[in-house]
Amino acid sequence: MATSLSSWARTIRRTIDAAGCDGERLMREAGMDPRVLEDPHGRYPLEQTTRLWRLAVDATGDPCLGLRVASGVTHTTFHALSYSLLASATLKEAFGRIARYFRIASDAADTHFEAHGDEYHVLIRMRPGGPQPAPEAIDAFLSVYVRMCRSVLGRDYAPRRIEMRRSRPAGGECFERILRAPIVFGAPENRLVFDWTARTRSWPDTTMRSWSGISRGSTVTTSALASRRRSSSGCRRASRHRRTSPSSSR
Repeated sequence: MATSLSSWARTIRRTIDAAGCDGERLMREAGMDPRVLEDPHGRYPLEQTTRLWRLAVDATGDPCLGLRVASGVTHTTFHALSYSLLASATLKEAFGRIARYFRIASDAADTHFEAHGDEYHVLIRMRPGGPQPAPEAIDAFLSVYVRMCRSVLGRDYAPRRIEMRRSRPAGGECFERILRAPIVFGAPENRLVFDWTARTRSWPDTTMRSWSGISRGSTVTTSALASRRRSSSGCRRASRHRRTSPSSSR
């Protein structure tokens, strides 16, 4: 059975809360026991986290919720994987460690990297025959990778392009605004495409430590998001719909 870390679910819940919705309530609706969040080694079945993503997008009305979750990731979110990145001297080393330890975060997919001419490709591939994660989960991991690269190569750095298997969601203009790179929706695979030289560019010893503090930069993001969502009735509309729907009254 495919699973993901409870600390990853905690990051999702915090993003839902920041959007003005009740993350714990949505977790319970998804069949998730919030007490598992207290176990640093706890894991949730992929089926439950996929359901949580769907409920969260419906409740917040935010097609870019997955991208925003990335801003809440810290050096403790993925346990040993996060700490292993602190020992990386280049992006190549960092992505090599991600490929090796990705299963710590989720065993539903793997990260691979390939050389294509003057390009360096980082791919997220689903396990053959396994359950499919929610598109927002892939959005989140791609966004985490982009944020990590910017911590090394500068805030203005952007991949050459980003390819996503998912279709373009309604209101998806926020993808270009947040990722700041050309995006191809409906692609055969999920991939980030970098110029070849980026992979070996060295970073200072403090770079990954600063990346581990990206949640400080997320304060503005989540505050603005919460303010925007509280000024709308998206969560309240979703709650009323669930209370008054025929299936919920049985």
